[in-house]
Amino acid sequence: MKKRTEKSMLEAGLYLSHMNFYATGDGVRSCLAIGGSREHAERLMREKLPNYLHALIVTGPATVNASQDILEVVKWLPTEVRNALAEMPLGAAEYHSEFHYNPT
Repeated sequence: MKKRTEKSMLEAGLYLSHMNFYATGDGVRSCLAIGGSREHAERLMREKLPNYLHALIVTGPATVNASQDILEVVKWLPTEVRNALAEMPLGAAEYHSEFHYNPT
C-alpha cells in the first residue's frame, strides 16, 4: 500500500481558508477550514465565525504551489486528517478546526 504524504493531500484539488485573530488579554484564535472549492471552504469558516472576523479570512488552493501561508497552515493538520482528505472524492471533503491560546 502506498504511504500517504502531505504532498498527496496537496494534489487533491482542495481549498483552505484560515483566520488568525489576536486580542490583547485574550490570546489568539486560529481557525481553518477545508472544502472542495473556494466557496465551500469560505462558507465553512463564515458559519463558524462571528461576522466581525469574516474580513480576516484568507482562502486559497491547497496545492504544492500554494502560498507560504497556506503551506504553513497545512502543517497544522494531523497526518491522519491529511491522509483522509487526500483519499476523499473531489467535493466530498469538509474539515474545520479551531485553536485558542491564551498564555495568561
